[in-house]
Amino acid sequence: MMISFSNSFYDFLIFNHNYMRKIAIILGITSSYLLFSQNRTDVVDVAIDGKIETQEEKELQNYMLSYLRKFIDNKYEKENGFYLVVEQKTHNNQNSLKMDDLPFLSSLDIKDIILKDNGKNYPTVIFKFKDKGVEKLRKITSNNIGNGIALIIDKKIITMPMISEKISTGQLEYNSMMPYNETEKLTNKLKK
Repeated sequence: MMISFSNSFYDFLIFNHNYMRKIAIILGITSSYLLFSQNRTDVVDVAIDGKIETQEEKELQNYMLSYLRKFIDNKYEKENGFYLVVEQKTHNNQNSLKMDDLPFLSSLDIKDIILKDNGKNYPTVIFKFKDKGVEKLRKITSNNIGNGIALIIDKKIITMPMISEKISTGQLEYNSMMPYNETEKLTNKLKK
């Protein structure tokens, strides 16, 4: 038996790349949350050996996914830039995320933004920072292992990786979830 898809299915995929980008971001953040959480017992409580067995575990997993989806989809009345995101612990494991009010890196700290073809449809974005930006990035990342960095452009979170180690190189890079031309339009908004 052969399965075929209609053109409308392909149209659906093409026209809904923003929706798929959001899902990819949520999956990435969820994976990072589970892998890099500062409180490793939270991970064990949520999924023992990768299995969710009790109703309480299912409810906690659903809460985390719902919370992350809302956090990502939220519109933030903040200037374009890089923001520290800290996990707020609670006694019932329904942790929340708090984003700083001001960016720790802004367009004034950026020396260069490079879009690199990585052989896929979506480019790799490389941010290179000026000397003061390098020092800010080093300080933030060395003091916040396990927390996140949200890149906000046009009041939306574009990406939010977790900090896994101190960054001393003075540059950040991420794989965009948008086509080259859309990524270029967004990143140009960070140039001054």
